[in-house]
Amino acid sequence: NLVAGASVALMTEDNPTASIVQVTDRNGVFTFPPMNHLSISSFYLQAYGQDAMSRRSGRLGPGKDHVLQLEEAGRIEGVVVDKAGYAVAEAIVIAIPKKDALITAMSVDGSRSSVYRGPNGIKAITTQRGEFQMEPVFPGELTFEVYLASSKPWYPIATAKATVQAGRTLNAKLVVDLDGVAEIEGTVTIDGEPVLNTIVEVYTDTRGEWMRGIEATTDEKGWYLLRNVRAGNLRIIAYDGGTHHKSQTKNISIAEDELQI
Repeated sequence: NLVAGASVALMTEDNPTASIVQVTDRNGVFTFPPMNHLSISSFYLQAYGQDAMSRRSGRLGPGKDHVLQLEEAGRIEGVVVDKAGYAVAEAIVIAIPKKDALITAMSVDGSRSSVYRGPNGIKAITTQRGEFQMEPVFPGELTFEVYLASSKPWYPIATAKATVQAGRTLNAKLVVDLDGVAEIEGTVTIDGEPVLNTIVEVYTDTRGEWMRGIEATTDEKGWYLLRNVRAGNLRIIAYDGGTHHKSQTKNISIAEDELQI
């Protein structure tokens, strides 16, 4: 049957973390505009529909018609907790197929994923309750990898294997070790008054250590909370989101034995 409204993603070998997405029309047809400026000689295609997805198709060449067959998919509902059973918010969960079934590190609706961590796979970020959902997910064996924003790329803090079945929901509970991880909270003020919607970010100043910017936004009391911060020499930057257009940087150092979780 022809499928309207399906997302079709195109990815080149030259840039495996970026994709171009088109949506099928009422006749199930998708068309990508000429991309001569990108010098594309070969590419991969994959389609995503409601509760279904196609296998990765490629390598393909331009100038030909391509048919993608949607297959019934499964879904994943899960939670990430620490060793004490407490929910872990803002963890990055990646589901990686046993075989290379996905064309890129994409969100499940075929759009680009903004999460830069680890290998290709379906990615999600946990809620305040540590929960995450993924759908559609191609049936078969997969590996879960869990990262924090402060994790080094390709070095997950937890892994687990599971199997997704077509038309079924996989319930996953992923347990992570948060030793050496803490939260930083504080307030931002201007002339003694709290500032709403100020962006606060933390980076590492330790050479050779990875910590991508961890971000929070202040509330009406100027309060912010930075989660999943690792020990080390840190740099905190606050950007005023209002009319003042100011920024301030503060360097702090947190030792392992000073961490409070």
